[in-house]
Amino acid sequence: MGVTTTVELSGHDAVSRRAGGTARPAVVMGAGAPTVTSAAALTEPVFERVPAPRAGGEVASWGAESLGESVVPASLTDATITAVAGGRSHSVALTADGEVVAWGDDSEGQTDVPAALAGETVTAVAAGCVHSLALTADGEVVAWGGDNRGQSSVPASLRGRTVTAVAAGGWHSLALTADGEVVAWGDESKGRTEVPQSLHGKTVVAIAAGGLHSLALTSNGTVIGWGYDAHGQSTTPSSLWGQHVTAIAAGGLHSLALGADGTVTAWGCGTYGQVDVPAALAGKKVTAIAAGYYHSVASTSDGTVRAWGNNSDGQTRAPASVRGRRVTAVAAGFYHSLVVLARPTVATWGWSPCQDTELPTSVAGKAVTAVAGGRSHCMMLTSDGRVTVRSDDPAYDVPASLSGKRVTAIAAGWSHALALTDDGEVAAWGYGDNGQIDVPAALTGKKVTAIAGGYFHSLALTADGEVTVWGDDLYAQTEVPSSLAGRTVTAIAAGELHSLAFTADGTVMVWGSNDYEQADAPLS
Repeated sequence: MGVTTTVELSGHDAVSRRAGGTARPAVVMGAGAPTVTSAAALTEPVFERVPAPRAGGEVASWGAESLGESVVPASLTDATITAVAGGRSHSVALTADGEVVAWGDDSEGQTDVPAALAGETVTAVAAGCVHSLALTADGEVVAWGGDNRGQSSVPASLRGRTVTAVAAGGWHSLALTADGEVVAWGDESKGRTEVPQSLHGKTVVAIAAGGLHSLALTSNGTVIGWGYDAHGQSTTPSSLWGQHVTAIAAGGLHSLALGADGTVTAWGCGTYGQVDVPAALAGKKVTAIAAGYYHSVASTSDGTVRAWGNNSDGQTRAPASVRGRRVTAVAAGFYHSLVVLARPTVATWGWSPCQDTELPTSVAGKAVTAVAGGRSHCMMLTSDGRVTVRSDDPAYDVPASLSGKRVTAIAAGWSHALALTDDGEVAAWGYGDNGQIDVPAALTGKKVTAIAGGYFHSLALTADGEVTVWGDDLYAQTEVPSSLAGRTVTAIAAGELHSLAFTADGTVMVWGSNDYEQADAPLS
């Protein structure tokens, strides 16, 4: 095992404990810090930029739950979560208003959030084996829980200094100061708290604490490790030499690194496959990583989560409630995993049938990525590429031609709807009295990258930067001006009776009705 000690557990308490603050500021990190959107692993292996409140959402957890560590407390049901951390048998969450909530095993007080945090705004959290850490907006570190090896005794050398990141290992803790220095305390065995000389003079931007080892990421993207190295977990692999790393994570006996190109590198103990990065991640851009005791977790740019390694308690098997949801942060405990899910909220108001406080069944539980609205129809696009239309008129029912296809963009005209599929095809439906749903044959075989819907006309932009317009031409809104010939268009838009295009050279072109000077582009 990565952490070798015997602890007698008693008085387990799965009731959540909380403390918190008021307004939540952005977290200031060291120079050159990576911009990633996750938080925490076995113990907060990495400190990453805490997402803005709008990027937060609800927390989901799975895996071991004998001590309540993966049973999310009801008190978080309506809270907006921005970061999570997983310890051995407890979990910690941070809300958008800077409040800390902890749940699971409380045998050593690791879920008893200190009263000292009440009224404070917390910006980061971490969870160790039997202790927890919090970082306040003014740069102070607060620790609680087990302290048998000094892991909760914040050193006096940090007093008066501004800390920008914290990490919690099995029985040791790390802090990163505003000037890029790493401070370590707790269990000194295996050298896990002996910050190496090789870090002196370098600016550290992220830290990670594993079971028996520690990692640091420098401003030039280099990973440096120290502590127990029997499995090579603290020796940076040659495959990372010359690569720019943006995030790090430390597990029980293994380590992870996230490259600037979105690829994951894993090294150290691989007994349970925790260092075997899944082939399913090939070609995907990973945005966040976390390392548990014997398992690993990653989330990708499309918001999905992938876990691998030991699955003894189901910790690598994301529940159905998470699949298809957009993940904004990941964390891993000893035998459980946690994610923050973006809330799939869509608000509409005005004339019925769009106004409704309940989302359609096809949308509920999914991340909505785009919305559009016409005269009497509302469109929603979810992260799984499906289109949902709300209307009392069956003319707006999603056409069968989109069945089985992944939609990447939607647009709504006055009385018609448009959708763009991932293979670059355009679908149009609704009312087409003026030809606005008659997709031109000229687009056949071309890859469309953007669409727009006007009053009674439609626009499409192809991959080679050409604009095609069709539908009502009463005000010449479909007559693409000759001045666009030879220019590469990068964006399009449609007004009621006019059309717009933005070119690669920064020129705005407008044509169609000019009754209110809407076609007099001030920048062209």
